[in-house]
Amino acid sequence: MATATITIQDIIDAIDSEPEMLEALRARLLTRELLELPERFAEFQKSSLQFQANTDRQFVELKTDVGMLKGWVASRSGLEEIPLIARRMGYRHRRLLERVELFDMAEDADTSGIARSVLESFIHADAVAEVADEEGRARYVAIELSFTAQKNDVDRAIRNAEFIARFTGVPASAAVSGLRMADEVRGDVESGNVFWHELPESIMQAE
Repeated sequence: MATATITIQDIIDAIDSEPEMLEALRARLLTRELLELPERFAEFQKSSLQFQANTDRQFVELKTDVGMLKGWVASRSGLEEIPLIARRMGYRHRRLLERVELFDMAEDADTSGIARSVLESFIHADAVAEVADEEGRARYVAIELSFTAQKNDVDRAIRNAEFIARFTGVPASAAVSGLRMADEVRGDVESGNVFWHELPESIMQAE
C-alpha cells in the first residue's frame, strides 16, 4: 500500500479551509505579546487620538487666553493714549465719558429702531472722549481699542460716533487704536471714515 505524500501546499490549503486550525497554529507559533499586538495597537491609537484632542483643546484655550490678555493690555494702554489721539486729530482732550453717561445718553434719546443688543454694545464702547476743536466747540470721539484693529472695530467706532451725534446733536468722530492694523481696515482709514492711531510696541514689554 502506497504512503500518501503531504506537501506544503496541502498544509496551507488545510489551514485556509479550517479557521480553527489557523488559530491553533498561530497560538503555537506566536508569543502572547504578538497575539495581543493588534488589540494593544488599537488601544494605542485610541489613546493617541484622545491625547491629540486634549492637546488641541488646550492649545485653543491658551490661544484664546493670550488673545484676551493682549487685548486687555492694548485697551489699558490705549486709554492712556487718548489725549494724544485727540491732539493728532486736531482736538484738545477734555475728559473720558463714564459708562453711565453713555447709558443716560441712550436712555434720554429717541432710540426707536435700534435693537437692545446694539444699544448695550454702544454703552460698552471701549472709550468715548469729550474734546474741543480749534474754536473751543465741544465734540466727541468714539474710540475702539484692540491689539489688532479689525473691520468690526472700525464698524463699532463709526456706529458709536453716529449714535452720539444722533443722541446729542454734537458732532462726533470715530477712531481706532492698536499695535496692528488689519488690511481690511486700510480702506476706511485712507478714506477718512475713521482715524487710526498706532500704539507703541513698548506697551507689550515687561517693566
